Amino acid sequence: MKRILMLGFSMLIFLSSCVKKTEVPVGEVKIRFVNALPNSLPQDIYVNNGKLSVAAVAAGQTTPYLSFYSGLNYLAMSNTGSTTANGDIIPYNAVIGSHATFFYTKNLQGGQATGIKEDDMTLPPTGKARVRFIHLNNFLDNFLRVSIVGGGELVPIVTFGSASSYYNVDPGTKFQAAATGVITAPVIDANLQAGKIYTFFFNGTSETELFGNILIQN
Repeated sequence: MKRILMLGFSMLIFLSSCVKKTEVPVGEVKIRFVNALPNSLPQDIYVNNGKLSVAAVAAGQTTPYLSFYSGLNYLAMSNTGSTTANGDIIPYNAVIGSHATFFYTKNLQGGQATGIKEDDMTLPPTGKARVRFIHLNNFLDNFLRVSIVGGGELVPIVTFGSASSYYNVDPGTKFQAAATGVITAPVIDANLQAGKIYTFFFNGTSETELFGNILIQN
């Protein structure tokens, strides 16, 4: 019996030595950071518990896409000079070559909040621009819709915190958002260019406002 056990043990050692370790490839990912909260303090950026050496992001401002390693990264923003995260620390497991946008805002209860949206970099068809829309007005808990100025409704429903699908539109197209109770919603004229990809996020300082903000993806 002892000999059999020793033989079995030897086989286990042999098998374990034949198993190759799986190495996860590491490459570059791109993430940008947006302070989407009106009238907020400038925000410092933290990644994996370390403060980035970039300028604090003022209200309504965004960084360029910044390069990081793929895999799991922990992302946060804090009032400049503070090390206390505003909202959740977001774990983001990024794949090589991906792009994403991190947003600082508030939730529907008025508390600090953060979130991340992956950015699809698929180019539009020739002669078209590509657009999507994100609802970040925390005062407005009902859905918004987006129409083409001089045309019909483009996006019927965008709920708070969510992003619409991407849409291919003509260059120069203008947009206007609407929602129940909203009385201030300026026309968005981003001078859309063919071949470009745009993200528009909506915020406001009350439930009656919807202001469009433009982010160019490429």
